[in-house]
Amino acid sequence: MLDSRRQYFKMCRNRLGKEDWVNIKWQPGTITHTYQKDSTSCGVFVMEMAKMTVMEFPNIPNNFHIGSSKRCIGNLRQDMAEEILKESGIKRLVFVNIYFFCI
Repeated sequence: MLDSRRQYFKMCRNRLGKEDWVNIKWQPGTITHTYQKDSTSCGVFVMEMAKMTVMEFPNIPNNFHIGSSKRCIGNLRQDMAEEILKESGIKRLVFVNIYFFCI
């Protein structure tokens, strides 16, 4: 599996001219992390773990701590939605309860 990832990153380097990820000797490992407490927040956990990994690059995080309370997950969902909508070029967002209205 590591060989296929190396191949992928080499292809990206050749295509995009980027070498940041190519020369890393990837090793399997374990990162300690908090667990979701429900059956609906797995996407939030995956996105937060990915974000933390990218933010730490080139270092590998030792652990991921993600609050799993309903309030924490709700706040993360709201932050993600705002960031996605902001990057989409929408000029102004109005937040009412859990719904976003784009203006």
